[in-house]
Amino acid sequence: MIVTESTLERALFHIFWDRDLEAGSELRLTDLQYYWLATGLRRDDLRDAIRCLSRRGYVALLGEGNLAAVQLTKSGWTRLEEFEFVMPSTQQDIGDVLVMTDAKHRRSYTCNGTRRDRRSVDEENSWAKHQ
Repeated sequence: MIVTESTLERALFHIFWDRDLEAGSELRLTDLQYYWLATGLRRDDLRDAIRCLSRRGYVALLGEGNLAAVQLTKSGWTRLEEFEFVMPSTQQDIGDVLVMTDAKHRRSYTCNGTRRDRRSVDEENSWAKHQ
């Protein structure tokens, strides 16, 4: 599976869009990492998405450690609005959706190929929090 910058941009902007962020809004990095899990993409892909959007001036990384946050810049907010309504190309759009769908599908299976149901994942997460 090839994850393009377009896919990373779409995934990160989708998180911002779902949370109704505006220019100057911040999202704690720990929260962003949690929301990223739903994309099905790897944790390293989140790092790459932040770097990509930061290079383009769409986001800024603020603070350090537990206080780290990603801020949506004014140009990022403008791009977010454009991105939701005007796609660069239909082929690119379909490719991004297919990559993200495939990533979500792969995450729903364990290492030995058996399907994980949502309840068992929730139980694992709950167990890990109490350890």
